[in-house]
Order: sequence, then structure tokens, then C-alpha cells
Amino acid sequence: MKGKIAFGVISITGLVTLLILFTVSSEVWDGACGHKEEFGLFPFYRAGSDAIPVSECASGVLFPGVLLTLAATAGVFVGLYLCWRKLVKKS
Repeated sequence: MKGKIAFGVISITGLVTLLILFTVSSEVWDGACGHKEEFGLFPFYRAGSDAIPVSECASGVLFPGVLLTLAATAGVFVGLYLCWRKLVKKS
């Protein structure tokens, strides 16, 4: 029973971490750009004003944020795997 509870706590912690990683967003009102919103803990997508062709304001994928998000996601999965493996070996 204790192992099942630990397995559940580890799983829920990993799920909450992934939800935070992908669902956090920040909204900015800038004088030069107007309204700009970035999605993700490490911003991987920006929704901005397409009327202004400045690269800081335009909508699109932010590749450094995509790479950081992928690395963080891989880290969460590796951490979950190692915790589960250690838990299963103890059983």
C-alpha cells in the first residue's frame, strides 16, 4: 500500500510539473509592440501584433524556448523514470 501511495505522489508531482511548464503565460503591454503574450514557463510561443513587422512583436515560435521546454520535459520524464525504477526495485 505504501508503494502505491508513493507511486501516486510521484506521478501527480510529475503531472503538475508538466502542467506548470506548458500552461504558464505572461502578458505584456508594451509601448512599441502593443499587446504581447508569451506561452510556457520558458516562452515557446508568442502571440503579438502582426501589424508591426518588428521581430520582437510578431507572433511565432520561439526556438530557444522550445529547446529549453524540451530539455525540461525530458528532465521531468527522466526524473520520474528513475524514481519509479527505484520504487519498483524496493518492492
